[in-house]
Amino acid sequence: MLHVEVSRITGKSLRLGDAISYLASEVRPAVERQPGSLGTSLLIDPEARAMGFESFWASDGALVASEDVIAAALREAARRAGGTVSRERYAVLVFEREAPLHGGQGVRVTQMDVEPSKLSNVEDAVAWYGDTAVPRLADASGFCAALLYADWTSGRLISETVWEDPHTLATGRSAAMAGEAAAAEELNGVIGASGEYRLEFSSARPA
Repeated sequence: MLHVEVSRITGKSLRLGDAISYLASEVRPAVERQPGSLGTSLLIDPEARAMGFESFWASDGALVASEDVIAAALREAARRAGGTVSRERYAVLVFEREAPLHGGQGVRVTQMDVEPSKLSNVEDAVAWYGDTAVPRLADASGFCAALLYADWTSGRLISETVWEDPHTLATGRSAAMAGEAAAAEELNGVIGASGEYRLEFSSARPA
């Protein structure tokens, strides 16, 4: 099963540019050279002075083996941004692409919380998400990709939908929200915080 580490970096507006350049020019190639890497993505929300750096891995073991490289790089990125970094690990349950990921696309990120005991039935819900929710989203103009992450211990889920550009994300927001609500109902979960980002770069791939 694929795994992803989601790192959130907050900082000062005037210093985010330095951190972005560092993540793109130094961290991205260093991480992607590690065995088992399946690419990286960088999401940016300048208004919130926040970034999300995601690294994708062929297995949990590959992610753990690259811990030292990732940790040092993200500490330096946070220092350059004049802020802090938090890191979380998830299993990637759904990674469906209608179009290649690159840069400039709009990304909607929504958290959902499920009772960990109920995640034992998550396989049926994931099949439903891939077979029902994703095709519905695909009918919306500008839809590019849908991803679903899970932390088995905490019951935290993250839904990400990627759209052709921020404008298309805005027009497709109602479709994205409907998909999130349906997923939360199917998973017996509660929708938490949502955020919208611009994709700076992505080489993430499902396999």
